[in-house]
Amino acid sequence: MRGRRVLWAFCLLCATGPVGAALPQVDARLDTHQTTLGKPVHLSLNLRFTAQQKPEVPPVEQLLSGFAVRQVGKPKKRQVDGVRELVLRYELRAYELGQQLIDPLAVTFVESNGDTLVRSAGPLHFEVLSVRQEGESEPRDISPPVVIGGGVPLWLVAVLGVLAILAIVVAILWFLDRRKRAEVQEQWSPPVDYAAEFARIAKMGLLERGEFKPYYSLLSDNLRRYLEEHLGIEAMEQTTAEIRLALSRSEIGQAISIEAEELLQAADLVKFARFVPQLEEARRFPEVGTAIIHRCEALLAAAARLREQQLAAQVNA
Repeated sequence: MRGRRVLWAFCLLCATGPVGAALPQVDARLDTHQTTLGKPVHLSLNLRFTAQQKPEVPPVEQLLSGFAVRQVGKPKKRQVDGVRELVLRYELRAYELGQQLIDPLAVTFVESNGDTLVRSAGPLHFEVLSVRQEGESEPRDISPPVVIGGGVPLWLVAVLGVLAILAIVVAILWFLDRRKRAEVQEQWSPPVDYAAEFARIAKMGLLERGEFKPYYSLLSDNLRRYLEEHLGIEAMEQTTAEIRLALSRSEIGQAISIEAEELLQAADLVKFARFVPQLEEARRFPEVGTAIIHRCEALLAAAARLREQQLAAQVNA
């Protein structure tokens, strides 16, 4: 132990300039003279100079290429009694056993008059020892895993999970409520007056401009929408023949089914066969369509009253 202290003092004496020497000065020190394989050794490089002297810091990482080197922290600067001091710290790792040598570190100082001064510190020595104990020949067992404190507590994970589930449930309920409101709003939308729609199309002036196809398209679509809404058939997607078949099976009977088919067939000729109808015949389309709507409404109302009477009779029986 005493021999190690003597060696350490000798290294410090070699690394430090003479007491009271003129500036600039360079001092290099190690925090230990023994280490194990891969364990860091800290090198401190202390520069002392005047205000008229500018140091050029050497590339320590390149000069000590035999070691794994990285600078630790930022350089520390201070000034005492007009003397400036710059302290740089490095971390060295050696991966070879035995004595390790750090060659002298030379620092160049440029004075205000352009002259240069070079000061060196070192050499430095340290020993790298094996991590095995004396007499060991087999590798040691793998150490058990180290439990690192901290992390997220289990109760916090549970609380966050519950909050996430609640957020999902709230989002689902909000979506269902919004969808229900939209359905209610659509359900309670004001009914369409299809008879008035026939009159509105007739007054658009399409016939006067010779626009027969848009005229017949609007009228036939208006009739189809009425049949689809009040009789429950897919009139907007079916052909005229399919509509006639569906109407014949409904409560309005054969007569109105034939009239509706004839009206829609006339519209098909204009829309798809480029047929040009007589002007008077075209003007009668809204009147015929309105009459079909009124007759359908009368028949549907009569059928509804009949069902009510039959239900009342069953209740009273």
